[in-house]
Amino acid sequence: WTMLDENGDPIEDADGNIVTESVQQYAGPGDDLLLTHRFAANGPRDTTTDSNVYDIDLGFTGRIATWDVEGGIRRVESKYIEIGRNYIVSALAQPQFDSGAYNIYDPFSVGQDVLQSFTATINREARFVSREAYALASTDLFEMAAGPVGFAFGAEYRDEDYSDTFDDLQANGNITGSSGNSAGGSRDQYAVFAEALVPVIEDLEVTFAGRYDDYSDFGSEFSPKLAFRWQPLDEITVRGSWGKGFRAPTLDLLTQQPAFSADSVRDPATCVALGQVETCQVQINGFVIANPDLGAETSDQYSFGVAFEPFDWLNG
Repeated sequence: WTMLDENGDPIEDADGNIVTESVQQYAGPGDDLLLTHRFAANGPRDTTTDSNVYDIDLGFTGRIATWDVEGGIRRVESKYIEIGRNYIVSALAQPQFDSGAYNIYDPFSVGQDVLQSFTATINREARFVSREAYALASTDLFEMAAGPVGFAFGAEYRDEDYSDTFDDLQANGNITGSSGNSAGGSRDQYAVFAEALVPVIEDLEVTFAGRYDDYSDFGSEFSPKLAFRWQPLDEITVRGSWGKGFRAPTLDLLTQQPAFSADSVRDPATCVALGQVETCQVQINGFVIANPDLGAETSDQYSFGVAFEPFDWLNG
């Protein structure tokens, strides 16, 4: 603590240094005392992961009359296995504290039999499977003065199965230093889309596009797009576009069980109370809770650009 005089000003010694005093405050009999402790004597935690992705895509391309066609089916499967060793089981550690077998003030003197009595090997297993069918057709619909009108349309169908399973010790919050919880679910999704390229005049073409997506769990979205390409001179090309987009909520955000999370936050008042600078980061006990009614993230995109090529060897 900084020592102050009767006027509230810092006291300085003969060399001009501010005088400070170290103050310790202890809890008395019957008072609650909060101790923070890291289980360094138990050794480091160790986690290994095994992740595999399998992707099979069977497709075809061809031509039927004046139409170019493409289609296929696809299956994607990913598996993830995580094994964690030497993690602390809080429910088993507490009795060792209470009995005195684990000396929290001198943990490195505790025997291995006691240390190993409240450690565990934890595991997590996740699997995601996506099955998809798709088809696309394109052609030139008719001729205009500036050229043919190109047109394409298609459809997709996909179903997803997802599971992410934590062992019971983690799921029930009994593992110190572990975060996350189980999640799982399934959904169906289909989409239809179309695009047309129209040569308005010889140097100007406009593209119209749209896509409609429907999800079995959160709803549907429509994403339009409008773009143009104008080339007034051989050396200058002007491009621009506008469109809407969306990102569907992932299955873990919709279905995850409440999960502990040790988050870092910035809170000036807490930093000052702990004797730190106001810009410090402090760790808090947080919980992540899924929202089954979560909607899609939506966006608007705009772009505009000019390409200038005064010489064959120079682009700008």
